[in-house]
Amino acid sequence: MKRRHFFERLTYGAAGLSLTGCASDKDKTPEQVPGGKTEQIPDKVPAYRSKIKKAFSKKDAKGPNDRVVLGLIGAGGWGTILISNLAKLKLNTLVKYVCDVDDTRGGLAIKELEKIQGFRPVRVRDMRKVYDDPEVDGVVIATPQHWHGLATIWACQAGKDVYVEKNISFNIPEGQKMIEAAMKYERIIQCGTQNRSADYALTARDYLKSGKLGRIVTVNVM
Repeated sequence: MKRRHFFERLTYGAAGLSLTGCASDKDKTPEQVPGGKTEQIPDKVPAYRSKIKKAFSKKDAKGPNDRVVLGLIGAGGWGTILISNLAKLKLNTLVKYVCDVDDTRGGLAIKELEKIQGFRPVRVRDMRKVYDDPEVDGVVIATPQHWHGLATIWACQAGKDVYVEKNISFNIPEGQKMIEAAMKYERIIQCGTQNRSADYALTARDYLKSGKLGRIVTVNVM
């Protein structure tokens, strides 16, 4: 399996995130201009959008060896489940590294991966050692969310594709820098927002839209 196809299919579905304005045009504050007329203040386009490419070059395309070599960054409970389930799919992948700063973590992941793939992953503490290995094609990032941005940017700089868990970034500016890194280094970033595209979420959405629940007057978001 081609590594780009692999990362595109890593999750069954990952819904995109979008931010939309909640105010109508009439609620926007008009700006006074010479001549006594008013006009709407134009929305500022974030700088990162100008760097988005429609397509990547193929200058670094791999050769005939289609095996995808991966590293797990963050081997807590969820990271262990995630990488184990991925390995069980038998998608011609090899998890070469299991990385976590906590020495009490990673043992279960290594044990399960060795059983599944017949190869014992290397245990490291510093993710940069994973990124320094030219054999690694991509990484699965399941660290706490405040590390997602930097870990993803470092991976892109090292020429690795990325699957990063939710929350995708700690804040919006971090997410924008992740996009800039993906564009600059032409890497694929797949975001783990499966909950947004899960069957139960879509079914609930359709039920609300059908009107069977009645008129909704209050929504609490936790």
